[in-house]
Amino acid sequence: MDRYEGKVAEGLGANQIIKDNSGGLMRDFVVLIRQTKLDLKTGKFLTEYQNINVLVGGSTNVDKVKPEVETFISSFGGSFTSEWKIHK
Repeated sequence: MDRYEGKVAEGLGANQIIKDNSGGLMRDFVVLIRQTKLDLKTGKFLTEYQNINVLVGGSTNVDKVKPEVETFISSFGGSFTSEWKIHK
């Protein structure tokens, strides 16, 4: 989680295209959920990550911001599911 949080500031927060177009969105946020389970038989932890991206606003702004967020997510690496909730 800490690694992801640090990259958000330098990746998404510094992205000029996102800065220029997110003002026209009613909602623009990314949620990262971490769920950890303990396997009592093996004593090992299983951690799953889920990434939820929400964009609400005009088509032009959503269409400019979404590819930038997708690029950030793909460059981050890691193993997690990604879900988009878009309302234009």
